[in-house]
Amino acid sequence: GAVSWRERTPPELGPRDDRGLAELRATGRAVPYEKAFVAKDGTRIPVLVGSATFDHGATSPLTGVAFILDLREQVRLRTTRDQLLLKEQKARIETELANARLLLLVEGSKRLAQTRHARETLETLAALVVPGLADWSYVVHRGWGQGAVLVASAHGDPNKAPLLSRLHD
Repeated sequence: GAVSWRERTPPELGPRDDRGLAELRATGRAVPYEKAFVAKDGTRIPVLVGSATFDHGATSPLTGVAFILDLREQVRLRTTRDQLLLKEQKARIETELANARLLLLVEGSKRLAQTRHARETLETLAALVVPGLADWSYVVHRGWGQGAVLVASAHGDPNKAPLLSRLHD
């Protein structure tokens, strides 16, 4: 009786104990639930609490059994697992992006190897990035020296082609 359950429970977690006690009185058992106790040094210790009565339906005081399991190691493992999952998800996304870039480079190399003229090369470049990287693309080449200006464009939505034509003008 020297240690008070309520005094060692953080105030915001008191309602969990209240629900557990109400369930214990109503059904003779409390489904295990997680909470925390405050240690003498102020640190919080995560625990799992569960209980059952020997004399369900009797008035106070209740007699029965309760357990309190220290969950520090489980919480540490859970936290480590969650961090590893986040790293794995990030690595997966980075790998998918790297693969997409590689596929774009491979496809671009194949297409560009088949071009023979500057205009054809620009049109291929403009089309390469749509829709993988952009909704639309517009490429302008001012030519070498005093050469003619070449323009190429591509859009993922064929209905937007008139807009690109206006942009050319």
